[in-house]
Amino acid sequence: MSAGDDAAFRAFVAEQGTGLLRTAHLLTGDPAQAHDLLLTALDAARREWTGPEQAARGTRRAMLAEQLSWRGRLDLGEVLADSPLLSGTAGLPGLAAAAPARRSPTAAALARLPPLTRAVLVLRYGEGLSVAEAAADLARPEADVGAADRRGLARYAEQTDGGDAEARLRRALAAQAAEVTGVPADLADQVWVRARGRRRHRAGLLVVVVFLLAVLVVVALTI
Repeated sequence: MSAGDDAAFRAFVAEQGTGLLRTAHLLTGDPAQAHDLLLTALDAARREWTGPEQAARGTRRAMLAEQLSWRGRLDLGEVLADSPLLSGTAGLPGLAAAAPARRSPTAAALARLPPLTRAVLVLRYGEGLSVAEAAADLARPEADVGAADRRGLARYAEQTDGGDAEARLRRALAAQAAEVTGVPADLADQVWVRARGRRRHRAGLLVVVVFLLAVLVVVALTI
């Protein structure tokens, strides 16, 4: 990345970072996970940088792809944290670290949904996108997104207070997004640190592979 592109990327992060972090927070329901998700997506945007115009949507799409790949899966810790009956078992060996802080009722309800359904509800009622726009960001057919929208609203109504689920979900997601008031001043630097760490990790793996191949060659020659 050239010096000019680096400056443009840093300006983009400073301008758009808070909004993107709010989206990440809606997708994860957890501040630490949201921060990590945003760093991963910004790293991808930095590597594919073509300008700030494409970067905002590209970063959001990268967050969605990452979330759908593994982050949106409900883990045991969330089950324990959300269950009054099982919450005491969080102190058992091996489970204490998995149990997260208590989430808001909306975040907990969304966490119980399949990753695609959760992402659709965030885009539709947290970001205000149409079904077509959400389908484009998710790279999924509009019919699948529409079906996930309907199923998600029905599940949300069942898990909360019923009534006008759409209006309540919009209000709840707006309140959750408002919890994010800004991003760290060194967020762009954190992206660079993430990139350097990834390169070191790959270099380390390459060294290990080369070493193992060398050992295999030596063993083969001595047999």
